[in-house]
Parts: sequence; structure tokens; C-alpha cells
Amino acid sequence: MIVAILVIVLAGLLSAFCSGVETGLYRVPRVRLVLDAVDGSRVARGLLWLTNHPGLFVSTLLVGNTVSNYAVPVGIAWFVIALFGYDDPRINIAVSILITPILFVFCELLPKSLFHQIPNRLLRKSGWLLFALTVLALPLTWALYLLSRWLQKVLGEEPLKIRPALARRELRQVLEEGEQAGLLESVQRDLVQNMFAYGSDPISRYCMPLRGLRTVQIDLPIEEARRVLLKSNQQILPVLHSREKRLVGYYESTDLLYALDRPKLRAISTFEESVGQIAVLNKMVSQDTKLGRIVNSTGQLVGVVLIDRLIAQMIQRT
Repeated sequence: MIVAILVIVLAGLLSAFCSGVETGLYRVPRVRLVLDAVDGSRVARGLLWLTNHPGLFVSTLLVGNTVSNYAVPVGIAWFVIALFGYDDPRINIAVSILITPILFVFCELLPKSLFHQIPNRLLRKSGWLLFALTVLALPLTWALYLLSRWLQKVLGEEPLKIRPALARRELRQVLEEGEQAGLLESVQRDLVQNMFAYGSDPISRYCMPLRGLRTVQIDLPIEEARRVLLKSNQQILPVLHSREKRLVGYYESTDLLYALDRPKLRAISTFEESVGQIAVLNKMVSQDTKLGRIVNSTGQLVGVVLIDRLIAQMIQRT
């Protein structure tokens, strides 16, 4: 009897898992999966790969539901035999009728509702089980997956070709809903869209030559440095080494104009020219620096970047 009950429970759990995961995979925003995958989540990468191969995960869930649907009647038959000592079809039907509402509520409605409400959280916790089920069912699903791929080629519709448009539409829809709900201003919506559109561009496209800024040497008297700052109309004043003529830091305008003594020399962040614009902006904000040094692979100075200009360029794009 214990074996029969165990078979029924495991079959019910498998059915609940497959039903919930199916809803979750269709419900979870692809934008969220992409962001989590970029952050290094292995589960998100695996889920994103499965969404890119819908024939495989649909076949896997179909096999899981089929196995559970066959296992429940077998478990019920074993339970009846263990309870009454013989197999009676009428008792099997009666027990099946009694247990069907329970299975429908707890193995269909409840998991689908939970995965519909919080798909990302539940998929992140149950993703490894889905991957394990995919591997176990692979001998049975491989033929179905190849058939789906063949049909895609025959019909000329490839999910990979339409995915970027879908992701962009999902992102636009999320931002528009946030603006309509009063959570975002139009400028914030444009900023987020620009971050996705241009954030991965290398910072070398946005840097400027150092000669485009007024600079001072580190041993220059403070009064002279203040006059240079006032003439330049800059918010910061890059500081060079006296002999090597390399950047060693910068003065902020408020520090330089109002300091009674020599102002604080602020540090400069250094980035390779291939680093993305958003990565540079994020690091400069976290390090509380307004000036970045851009170098090539050999460490030679390519240019500099100002955080104020990065933000202004991000906002002004349409």
C-alpha cells in the first residue's frame, strides 16, 4: 500500500510540476530572463535556452504529463489490490472519481495559478528540476524535437528570427505600462530604452581627447588653478603630473573654489576602450568619480570620458 500511495503522490507532483512550469515559461518576461542571464544566473541561461527551443521543452512537459497520467491509474489499482486483496474495476473507477477533483485542484489549478502569479521566482527555484527532467526525457523527446525543427524549416518560421522583436516589444510594453501607472516619467522611459539600445556600445565611441579639456599641473599654485577653472567653464579640472604629463586625478569645481587649503585630488577610474557604456557609467557612479580614463590594450591613453556627458547623451537620444 505504501508503494501505491508513493506512486500516486509522485505522479501527482510530476503533473503539478509540468503544469506549473509550462505556465511559468509562457508567463515569464523574456526581458527578465535576459537580464538575469547577463547577471550570471545559470538557471536563467538554461531557461532562456529552453525558450529558444520551444519544441524541446514542450515535448519534455508532454512526456512528463503523459507519464503522470499513466502512473496515477496504476497507483490506484495497486492501492485497491493492497486494500481489498483483489482487483475490482468498479472500485478502481470509484476511487478514480473520488481522487480526480483533488488531482485537478492541486495538480492543475493550484500550480498553474502560482506560476502565473510569480513565474520568475518559481522558475529560478525549480529550474534545475526542469533541466534534469529534460535530460531524463531526452531519449523520448529527441524525435519530437527533430520533427518540430523540420516543420519550422519547412514552414519557414524560426523562433530565433522573431525573438529580438518580441523582446523589444515586451520591453516597450512594460515601460508604457509603467508610465501609464504613474511609476515612470516619459524621460525615464526614454532613458531605459536608450540604455538597452546603446548601453552595450564600446566606450571608445563616446570618449573625447584630453586636449579637449583645460588641464593643470599638480604643482600649479591653487590661485592659478582657480583662474584656469573659471576661464574654462568646466565642472572639473583634470590634473597632470608635472614631468610625465599623465593624468593623476582631478579637482572638483566646488573643492577648488571654496577650499581654504589645497583641495582634495580625486581619483580617476580607468577603462579599456572595449568596455560597454553602461558598465563604465555604473562603475563611475559606484566609485563616485566624474572623470574616466580610456586606454587601449597596451595601456596607452585613448581619451577621457565625463559622467555628465554620458548621462546627457543617454537622455538626449530618442
